[in-house]
Amino acid sequence: MNSIALQGVAKKYGSLFLFKNVTTTIYHGERWAITGINGCGKSTLLKIIAGHVMPNKGSVTVTINDSTVDAMLQYNYMAYAAPYLEVPEDMTMKQLIKFYFKFKRLQPKVADQEAFVAITNLAQSLDKPIKNFSSGMKQRLKLALAFLSDTPFLLLDEPLTNLDAQGYEWYKMLMQNYSDNRTVIISSNSVAEEIFVCNKTIRISDYQ
Repeated sequence: MNSIALQGVAKKYGSLFLFKNVTTTIYHGERWAITGINGCGKSTLLKIIAGHVMPNKGSVTVTINDSTVDAMLQYNYMAYAAPYLEVPEDMTMKQLIKFYFKFKRLQPKVADQEAFVAITNLAQSLDKPIKNFSSGMKQRLKLALAFLSDTPFLLLDEPLTNLDAQGYEWYKMLMQNYSDNRTVIISSNSVAEEIFVCNKTIRISDYQ
């Protein structure tokens, strides 16, 4: 059994707590939304779950096949996408894909990197430096890298940021086709199109 157990998780900046005593267990295959207003700490909690940020109190325990994963190795099991996530902008898309998949495996549904590119709908920009991508193109690339990675946990922070209506439909397709047998956690301002698959919720306001 794969799971992520949060026990008494709290985070503060200065003397102000964003949230306190977040305690829950997220099990294999579940779809969770982390919701709340801007600035409440949704992204921070997602980063704590991903192992990118340490809590001030409490713990996060990741379990794979009933074995606890060392905190330094958690990244192997998580794919993460966020609008603020930095990518090497001097690389071309082709170079970034090649580099990224040295550390992550492609999903079995995706035959190779050429198939990956086809799914992104960005094939015409394969040799373009990422610094010349629009914000929407960058978001498509980040989402594709996360969705098409072979990891048990998929973490998304406001995934529809910078996407147009066509991008919304593309995101829906990714979710329907590439989130099977994975645990999905989405941070959102309760945007229905972002969290349409979620049936469990952590409301940050419940922990303030």
